[in-house]
Amino acid sequence: MFNFYRLYTHYIIPSTALLPIFFAVFKYKYLPKALKVIFWYVLISAIINLINRIYIIYGGNSILIYHLYGIFEFCCLSLYFMIFYDKKKRRQLIAIAITFAILCIINLLFIQNKEQFNSYTRPIGAILIALYSMQLLFKQNDSDTNVNWADNCYNWINTGLLLYYASGLLMFVSSNYILKANHTLIHIIFGVSESILALEYILFAIGFYKCKTKTTIFTS
Repeated sequence: MFNFYRLYTHYIIPSTALLPIFFAVFKYKYLPKALKVIFWYVLISAIINLINRIYIIYGGNSILIYHLYGIFEFCCLSLYFMIFYDKKKRRQLIAIAITFAILCIINLLFIQNKEQFNSYTRPIGAILIALYSMQLLFKQNDSDTNVNWADNCYNWINTGLLLYYASGLLMFVSSNYILKANHTLIHIIFGVSESILALEYILFAIGFYKCKTKTTIFTS
C-alpha cells in the first residue's frame, strides 16, 4: 500500500538537502569562508542523516548518532559564527563550544544513555544557535542600511538557522516523551519538524544563490 508519509519523510525531505549542496558546489570558488563552513555542515549533516535512516530501516538503534550529531552540529555552527567576530569573542565562542561538547559527553555517558534522545543538551545548543543567528541578523540590519535585505546571502542563512532551531526547540526538549505518544501524533510532530528542516535547506539554497560577492557582517 502506498505510504505518502514514508515517501515524504524518508525521500522527499532528505532530497531537499541537495538544493543548497548544488548551489554551493556551483559557486564554491566564490564562497567566502563562512558559507564554505555552512556548505560542509549541510553536506556532512545530509550524509549522517542518510546513514541514520538506513540504520533505522534495518532495525538499528540510532539514538547514539543523535548524541554525536548534536556535538558536531553545535561545534560546526559555532565555527560559522566565529568568523564574524574579533579574537576576544572568538575565544568566548570556542570556550562555549568546548563546554557544550563536554556536557554532551557527560550526558551521554552518565545521564541520558544511548537509549534516550539528548533532550537535555540539544535544546541548550538550539537556544544558543538561535541567539547567535538573531544577533547576526540584527547587526546586519544595523550595519548595511543601504543594502536590500534580500540581497545579502547571510540573511538567508541566519534566517534558516533561526527558523529551524527556534521552532524545533519544543521537539528537542520533549523528544523522549513524544516517542511514547500514539503513532498519529508522532507522525504529525515529526512531519512538521521535517518540513521545517526542508524550509531551512531551501533558505540555505537561496543564500548560496545570492552569494555574488564576499559579503561581510560587521559585529562589535
